[in-house]
Amino acid sequence: MVIDTSSRKEVGRFLRRLREAKGETVGQVEIRTGYKKNTIYNYELGYSTPSLPVFVGLIRHYGKRITVEDIDGKEEKCIF
Repeated sequence: MVIDTSSRKEVGRFLRRLREAKGETVGQVEIRTGYKKNTIYNYELGYSTPSLPVFVGLIRHYGKRITVEDIDGKEEKCIF
C-alpha cells in the first residue's frame, strides 16, 4: 500500500491516541500483541504504515471498531 506522508502521520496519531486512551505503554502493546516496540513507534510517528492486517489487529487490541471517518474526520467510507 502506498500512502503519502501526511496520511501516514494521521494514521500514526490515530494509533497513538487509541493506545493512550487504553492507558498502555508501547512496551505493554509489544508484550500483548507481539509487535515490536520500534515498529509501533514507527507507525505512531508516521515513519511507516502498518499493513491492513496489522492495522486491524492493533485496532482490535485497543478494543475498537472504527470507520475511516474516525481516522481522518472526513466522509465515512468503511468499517474495520
